[in-house]
Amino acid sequence: MSMPSAFKQFQPNPDNQEIIHLQANIASLEQRLNELQKCGSQSNVAGQIASLQTDINNLQQEVDNTAKSNRQEVKVLLGQFNDLKSSVTEMKNDLLQKIDSDNINKCFTHLDGHRVHTAAEIADKMTTDSVTQLIKDYYSPDNKRQEDKRGDLIEFISYMKDGSRRKLFKSLLASRNIDETKSTKMIDQRVAVSNKKTASFKCPHCLKENVYKTAAYSEGYLVTCCYDSCKRKFHQVACPHCSGSNTWENANYKQGSVVAGAYEN
Repeated sequence: MSMPSAFKQFQPNPDNQEIIHLQANIASLEQRLNELQKCGSQSNVAGQIASLQTDINNLQQEVDNTAKSNRQEVKVLLGQFNDLKSSVTEMKNDLLQKIDSDNINKCFTHLDGHRVHTAAEIADKMTTDSVTQLIKDYYSPDNKRQEDKRGDLIEFISYMKDGSRRKLFKSLLASRNIDETKSTKMIDQRVAVSNKKTASFKCPHCLKENVYKTAAYSEGYLVTCCYDSCKRKFHQVACPHCSGSNTWENANYKQGSVVAGAYEN
């Protein structure tokens, strides 16, 4: 990633002052990049890369103005400046990948410990792609604790600050929820066929004597139930009849571990 310093030294004269000034600025930025590449602390590097990118952006106007002269030596400097920008961008992307990889591991640890709020705070600093990968890796169909993990992920997503990202990740979890509830046969076998308007679901966390008290209806085909005497405060079940565009209108909460839902379409 490091670039060799190959700046041509111009003899000072009135015609070359602008080029010499630009040459010195690019050389200074290149030196800062070389020093950053030797730094071992990710936290320190992140801030310095941001500062370096700001200074590069500030120099862009000067580079563009000087390039208008169309002199050969300016073309050389312009090429070196573009290489510098590419190297800094590459370094930033590499650093973000390393940081996100570390943060994914941290989120795994916090989610396993049911510290969903702490995990969400970390996720707020991560890229959307990284959080998407986290959810896919953490909630896999072949995991024995998938029901517990789904409950943690629901809370985890609810604590995120960005509403658009919450909506995206809820949809992602919902899409995985369909296949996984079918494969694990969590759905009550007494559920009616698809032309019926009611369906019953067993809660994997509640005891038979528990009573569902309240429900919050989320977007799409999921119903979120909040119940007592359970280590999980939120739980989602997927309707086997509805598509993602359908919404739950009301639900009849029966005593015990079965909830019957009435839905449109």
